[in-house]
Amino acid sequence: MKKYLFLALKKEEFLTMIDVITHERLHLKTKKITDDSITIACHLALPITTITFRVKEEENNLRVTRIISWIPFLWTLIPFLIVLEAITFGFSYIFEDISVWSYLIVGFVWLLLTTFLIYYVFAEVEEILNKLYKVEV
Repeated sequence: MKKYLFLALKKEEFLTMIDVITHERLHLKTKKITDDSITIACHLALPITTITFRVKEEENNLRVTRIISWIPFLWTLIPFLIVLEAITFGFSYIFEDISVWSYLIVGFVWLLLTTFLIYYVFAEVEEILNKLYKVEV
């Protein structure tokens, strides 16, 4: 959870800007907009995360809280690792020549994929924030 402060900005303007930026990005999709929050889904074929921006007005300023939910990420990647390991186990059962290194290689590839997806989510969030700061009010 990270908090930001935007000066001289209204709730509706901020939520509209986030929605427009989301529609410009290829792997972002607006899931839900309420009066004081917007939820965005970040996905690459499968949902990776949901990013929620909660807005609270303080005097003439806007306090924004960003929350990233990693639950879809875990629901996707843990079964993916289990399936990859099961395939490797099946090949080792059929061919009997596959060593323990194959399990380690599959685990390493899964770890690289996980690292890439986490990096990608934070790159998308950074892109949203960069576009927000460039908007002239």
